[in-house]
Amino acid sequence: MSSTPSQFDRAMSMWREIDFPLIEPPTTGLQFVEDLAAMYSNGTVLHKSFGIPEHSDFTEFINTGALHSIFFFERFWQTKSVADALPYALNDVTFLAPDTFRWIHPVELSGSMARALVQGGAYTTEPMPARRAMEAAGQAAESLLAGNFQEPLVFVSCLPWSSFFYDVAWDYSWLIIRPADSRIEVVLATDTD
Repeated sequence: MSSTPSQFDRAMSMWREIDFPLIEPPTTGLQFVEDLAAMYSNGTVLHKSFGIPEHSDFTEFINTGALHSIFFFERFWQTKSVADALPYALNDVTFLAPDTFRWIHPVELSGSMARALVQGGAYTTEPMPARRAMEAAGQAAESLLAGNFQEPLVFVSCLPWSSFFYDVAWDYSWLIIRPADSRIEVVLATDTD
């Protein structure tokens, strides 16, 4: 008599098999990345794109919204291609906590990104005006979501979850999962004074 593997067992098996290949270059150059990088004069802003491999368990986990329970927000960064592209050690944070990577509706992505532009970096003397920030963030969101403001899964973090971040006040992560075209877009930003 065979037993059905638990979700945990399926997830652990999947993480041994799965990788997310780097897509070069990422989605067309984002003006948002350049604008924020100009404000984060002591920091770094980067954008990477990864492919979602065909894997029935991963597809099911995305469709059922089980990303936290399969340790996605910790294990994704440790897969070979992602770790090669983003070679930063993970910090001691609770990746299972929903607030570490907080889900937002895709229509909220532009507002979240505009907030970073309006806030500016550690030495920004003139933050971007709100209207211009919304326009720049709106163009970035359109590109990162591939024009689909309904289906992608969008997660935001302001926590220093890896050694990439300076852990001062300007840490942002945006992670966009697009099952329709099998892509994951990542934008990371940090600055320090």
